[in-house]
Amino acid sequence: MTDPLERAAVLLTLIRELQAVMQRENALLRDLRLARLEDLAATKTTLAEAYEREVRSLRAAPQVIGALPAEARIVLEQATRDLQAVQRTNLHALEAAKAVVESILQRLGDSLAAHERRAAPYASSTARRGEPRGRVIAVAFDRRV
Repeated sequence: MTDPLERAAVLLTLIRELQAVMQRENALLRDLRLARLEDLAATKTTLAEAYEREVRSLRAAPQVIGALPAEARIVLEQATRDLQAVQRTNLHALEAAKAVVESILQRLGDSLAAHERRAAPYASSTARRGEPRGRVIAVAFDRRV
């Protein structure tokens, strides 16, 4: 069995790394640099899974936390609270970005539908039935006047 301080250090490291990733993600969301979020997703998932495993392991062995010095327990408790605060901020940022993206998509869809409605009177009857709008027409020009 590993030393309780080592286990606490592992958990603290995971907490800090997860916080850093979420803070970078929040900055990307704030700037709507959504394409770059994919880069962080794998790292965030890996860290979150490792954090969950470590927390489950510590909950299964409460004597490990009980064996920590009081100062270490206080640091661990504060780090956990800080992580929860960052998680809440991250969740709000994700929800806000989702709302913005959905709003943009809705506006684009509405704009496209309005454009199609305005163009409909000029469309041929075949175009209104969903058939291709363009047709090839044979044309011959006489250059003599």
